[in-house]
Amino acid sequence: MSLVSIIIPTRDRTELVRVCLDGIINKTSYENWEVLIIDNDSQEEKSHEFFKSVASDKVKVKKYAGEFNYSAINNFGAKHAKGDVLLLLNNDIEMIKDDWLTELVSHAIRPSIGAVGARLYYAN
Repeated sequence: MSLVSIIIPTRDRTELVRVCLDGIINKTSYENWEVLIIDNDSQEEKSHEFFKSVASDKVKVKKYAGEFNYSAINNFGAKHAKGDVLLLLNNDIEMIKDDWLTELVSHAIRPSIGAVGARLYYAN
């Protein structure tokens, strides 16, 4: 089972990250993952407290200083990733099915596949 490194860039917005992380931890049947929360200069004290509270063996928080640059932040996260599969995940994603990561990985590890994306649903 491939290790998946889930890279989540964020600046503050802990209410979003909390829902996203909860989905990974509690609504994901695929078990071999790590999360790298890339903190892009969060300013709110509640953000720093939240990041400390969720840090664990499976959830790492890395600080990234500077202006928001999605590509640079994800490249920074990739340098710290240990996984065979990289998942670039926005901080506002909420999981609705527990096999979401299993499905993504099952396609991503196929030799003829270079990248995989998910279908995103919006309330409207």
